[in-house]
Amino acid sequence: MGTLRCVCNKVRIHFPMVPFKRLQCCCCDCRKGIAFSASRGGKQGPVAPDLVYFLNAMKVESGFEFLRCFLIQKGYNTRRVYATCCWTALLGDHPAYQGICVVTYNDPTIIELDDTKAALRPFDNRIFEKDMTKEELAKVTPYAPPIKGTPPDWKRVTEKVKAALEGLWAKEKEEEGEEEERNLAQQAQQAATPTSTTASTTTGGSGRISQKKEEEGVNGAVSAVLETVQTLIERIGKVEIAYPEYEGPEPKYNRLVREARERMNKAAELSSEKKKDRTAVREAREMMKAAIL
Repeated sequence: MGTLRCVCNKVRIHFPMVPFKRLQCCCCDCRKGIAFSASRGGKQGPVAPDLVYFLNAMKVESGFEFLRCFLIQKGYNTRRVYATCCWTALLGDHPAYQGICVVTYNDPTIIELDDTKAALRPFDNRIFEKDMTKEELAKVTPYAPPIKGTPPDWKRVTEKVKAALEGLWAKEKEEEGEEEERNLAQQAQQAATPTSTTASTTTGGSGRISQKKEEEGVNGAVSAVLETVQTLIERIGKVEIAYPEYEGPEPKYNRLVREARERMNKAAELSSEKKKDRTAVREAREMMKAAIL
């Protein structure tokens, strides 16, 4: 388990499980995302962002009102959440994660593991080096690959992560059901006791949520129960564009998607042309038959 917090400690987000992957990323999207927070006055992160991955389940403990969500540019894929109190890049969501995990940015973000004696796992890999020039790559902190012969089996890791996430949500749903039963029993008892009418109005509804709202004084800002990064972004609302006029390098993921779409469109056009050719041949044959007969 671990807690993500911004530099000034006003925003705190708790994850119920330890991170399962860590990457050193050289892609232009991540670098520009971290540079954006620095351009607003936030702490400058490493040359190659330090990506730490958690299961897609979290609780906002404080500072929801400071959260804003940005895309680098329209058409880009990573939706990043920033703490505007100190402009710390906190976490991000990308279509490639398929809702399984969420990426966090270690430095400038501060990641505190519940086990104070434990350290973050070492880097599992360095990715997208080709997005950097040789000069830029020379400035990156030296990378030590995992011990030879022991690279993670990411297919198996993904399966385990999916299973863990499903188990986590099942447990959360079970706990919510148990708490709702306790609340209903408490309300029934209060209803049967005339002197407790006032008390029942302050604790009615879903116990954890209403109580948490009352404690924080913020309309639904703090997560009383687990939520996904997608739900968090929905609660934040508007997804803003960081650089409306950005004309920098295109992320590899964007290029691959665009090239795949171009290939699909070309294949569809060729298929359409072949279909037209087959239709023309068929019509010619019918005309020949009609002429002979």
